[in-house]
Amino acid sequence: MTFLPVVERELRVAARHRSAFWVRLVSAGGAVLCAFASFLIVWPPFGSAMQSGRELFLPLGWLAFCLCVVAGPIFTCDTISAEKREGTLGLLFLTNLHGMDVVLGKLVAASVTSVFALLAVLPVMAIPILLGGVQLGDLVRVALVLGNTLFLSLSVGILMSALCVQWRSALALTGFVLFLMVFVATAMAADSSALNTENLLQLAAHMISPVRAMVAAWNSQLAPVAFWASVVSTHAMAWVALAVAGWVTARAWREPSGWVGRTVRRRFWYDWYYGSPEARGRLRALMDKDPIAWLRWRPRLKRWLLWGAVAAALAFWVLIVVSYRYSYFARGDAAVFLVGIWLLGPIKWLAASEATHQLATEVQSGALELLLTTPISVREIVRGHLRAMDWLLMVPASAVLVVQVGMIILNETSAVVFMHGEPTSGMAIVGIVTALWDIRTIEWVGMWLSVKKRRADRAFAGTVRRILFLPWFVLLALLMGSAFIYQNRPSPPMVWENIPVVWFIICACTNLYFGLTARHNLLERFRLMASERYQTR
Repeated sequence: MTFLPVVERELRVAARHRSAFWVRLVSAGGAVLCAFASFLIVWPPFGSAMQSGRELFLPLGWLAFCLCVVAGPIFTCDTISAEKREGTLGLLFLTNLHGMDVVLGKLVAASVTSVFALLAVLPVMAIPILLGGVQLGDLVRVALVLGNTLFLSLSVGILMSALCVQWRSALALTGFVLFLMVFVATAMAADSSALNTENLLQLAAHMISPVRAMVAAWNSQLAPVAFWASVVSTHAMAWVALAVAGWVTARAWREPSGWVGRTVRRRFWYDWYYGSPEARGRLRALMDKDPIAWLRWRPRLKRWLLWGAVAAALAFWVLIVVSYRYSYFARGDAAVFLVGIWLLGPIKWLAASEATHQLATEVQSGALELLLTTPISVREIVRGHLRAMDWLLMVPASAVLVVQVGMIILNETSAVVFMHGEPTSGMAIVGIVTALWDIRTIEWVGMWLSVKKRRADRAFAGTVRRILFLPWFVLLALLMGSAFIYQNRPSPPMVWENIPVVWFIICACTNLYFGLTARHNLLERFRLMASERYQTR
């Protein structure tokens, strides 16, 4: 086979990988559990199976849609950038390969797992057809949107991987572009049932939003033009992203010309990233006291971008509240809880990235072994990393917590009656109490996994699974089990008022177990794990 040889090789390797078999089992099992939980929720209030089938089909479809959206940041954002960091990208072009050959090969290799997962979920989504209320055409349209969204997400991820060298930059850019498509474009497209040809901005937002295609899939008979327009436009954008990625990849390995101009641009970027010579001189006083913290605290652009992102996100939230002041988002207690998710959630993800990137890079380059030959102790190394991350993350997180506390005070002193006594208020308080604790636990777990796994992406994924995903999974499992065991009783033990208490216990147990374990392993086994690559395996 001479047509797309890289695709053939990557497909053979990926199809035989162990994860390709496990992901089908896990995806199908997760879909069955989700369907079972949705069935417990939607079945009692409805008298007919037809209505229950419709209500069961909706959460399964939206859950699969969310998984398709996040596939790009997970699978393709570090495909080409890894070749750049290792210096092997140029070797591929010593043959007669083109940039599109490499891009398609990487895309196929990274998409096998996600495609298998989607194919495993689709049979579970067909179960509501047996209950009624869902036709075969509905399933076909939703499956088409899911496959198209998956293709778009993977294409955006591989484009950002071609543009960036570090996987964190590619991950952030991929998430930002998908955020614009999924949330911002959806909010700008006011009408989800038809195309607004009079307003070009709303028309463009409708065309690029995969959410609008998903919404139109439920009502394709009412708005078939809107459905097909959104599907075709998002599919075309995916191919454009692949074409641009192929063009960039074919030129990314070459050394650019224009050394004089390039040197000037490098100097300008260096001063902008690290500060002026005077600012660097003032910061250099920290080097004798804490050299590790000084090394990580040098880049000032990262701090500016973080504060700018927090301010922009808060301003965007205020704009939403002002625009929809009578909606659920403007209610006092709900606003406090959602602001915590909106602002503290990205900070926690950034904490996982910061905790895993630096140490993993030092382990791979061998700089950590050289550092351990100096008089700096392990505790000083760990303390320096924690101190730098606290300056970067704890201060913005504390500012967000101050905003949340102020919102609670304004809500309690306001004459307007809000949702007092509802679980949102308790969940907001639990989020405020555990926010800084979560960040510190993420820092400990991230540093330990970066030394243990020696790869930043794997350490990042392990940290997110343990601290950010596991508590929510346990809470949902407890809710589902309680609803199943006590479905015929009037008052199950886990009523809504007890959810914040249960949530606090889950978060506390998670932070204590993983945080203390990571702290002990990091302080006691740091030197052993850092030098393990020189030992016989």
